[in-house]
Amino acid sequence: MNYEIRKIDPSENQLLSELCFKIYPQTFQYLWHDDGTWYMETMYNPTKLLEELNDIHSSFYFLVVNDISVGYLKTNNHFQEEENSFEIERIYLDENFAGKGLGGILLNFGINQAKLQNKKEVYLKVMNCSSNTIRFYQKHGFEQVGWYNLNFEQMKDSFRQINTMKLTLKY
Repeated sequence: MNYEIRKIDPSENQLLSELCFKIYPQTFQYLWHDDGTWYMETMYNPTKLLEELNDIHSSFYFLVVNDISVGYLKTNNHFQEEENSFEIERIYLDENFAGKGLGGILLNFGINQAKLQNKKEVYLKVMNCSSNTIRFYQKHGFEQVGWYNLNFEQMKDSFRQINTMKLTLKY
């Protein structure tokens, strides 16, 4: 399978929005009373994504397979206010490409971006109800270091917990 990971230009905000609207419901629709409509319209509209794409502390990358964008990665140059940290904020992959090792490729790409910046730790957040994803991150060396509840009114109460995971980098 031929793939490439390429940085997303702010002018591609509409393409990114379309990809988000395709992928997000595949994985997270069940979390919401409205099937995630409010969340997607709020977080993944082209204007909001353009704002994020223009943030100098964040980077977005498309995962392209055979000239088709099938996923994306968002990273932040630090986690919260910790300067020696890095955050992998989003890894989204079209369900039709799951189980092919592409999630690991995106994760490792993100970890390598942290190493290029000489960061000491990589953080990410994952829904507590996503047990397969948690195991995936644990397999790659991440450990849970905290959790909190999301307070979105449209979210079902039983799915509000989100875990914070950390990987200490070794050079």
